[in-house]
Amino acid sequence: MQINPIITDAGLQAVFNASNDGLQATIAEIALGDGRYLPNAKQTQLKSEQLRLPISKSERAGKTHIILSAIADGESEFWIREFGIFLEDGTLLAVWSSLEKALQYKAASAPCFFSTDFILSGMPADAITVNDQGADIAIALFLEQFA
Repeated sequence: MQINPIITDAGLQAVFNASNDGLQATIAEIALGDGRYLPNAKQTQLKSEQLRLPISKSERAGKTHIILSAIADGESEFWIREFGIFLEDGTLLAVWSSLEKALQYKAASAPCFFSTDFILSGMPADAITVNDQGADIAIALFLEQFA
C-alpha cells in the first residue's frame, strides 16, 4: 500500500516562516490515531488521536526523502488508521488516513514499531530537520521486550 501523507497548509506556512527567518522547521513527533476519513490540507490535528510519540530515529534516504520511525508502547490498543507528523511547535506538518485500510494494529501487550517514508514536496529539501532520539530501533524493541 502506498502511503502519501498530505502536507497541511499550516505545516507549509510554518516551514515557509522558518525558512524566511533563516531557520529550519523541525519534525519532532508522530501521532497515531484510529480515525477513518479522507485527510485534507486544512487539518490542524488528527480526528481521533490516540498516541503522540517522539521520533525514535530518522534517516535521510535522499535529498527529499526522510524515513521517520517511532515506538508505540503502553496499554492503549487500536487499529492505526491515521497518523500525523508534527513540528516541534505542535504544528501538524502532514497527515495520512484512509477510509478503507488500517496500517497496523497497536496491541496493549507489545510495543509497536511504526515507520513511514516522508517525501518533502512543495518546499526546499533543506527547510526541514528532524529532532530524533537517535535510537537503534532493534535494540530498543529488544530491551522493551525483555526489560
